[in-house]
Amino acid sequence: MIDEKCGCGKPVRYSMPGDFDAPGSCNKYTRCPTYEELQVTLRSANTCLMAYQHAVNILDDYFEYSMESKQDQKKVHQILGNLTDSLTKIT
Repeated sequence: MIDEKCGCGKPVRYSMPGDFDAPGSCNKYTRCPTYEELQVTLRSANTCLMAYQHAVNILDDYFEYSMESKQDQKKVHQILGNLTDSLTKIT
């Protein structure tokens, strides 16, 4: 445990009580994520953000130019459904 490093690269100061095989951490609350784990989290968050941004841009254009008939309302609901489908595929 002396040479062990936390996910952030700092020396380990704390270990989980009763579990000697668990990785230690530099803080007493939780182990810090590694750089690679942060990249995966950020990539997932960016993908979700891009899906929201794309759907909102389409809805904005639709509300600006139409949304007067039942067909327009169905189109908006279809766009929202596509957004939901794309978000469920991400996670």
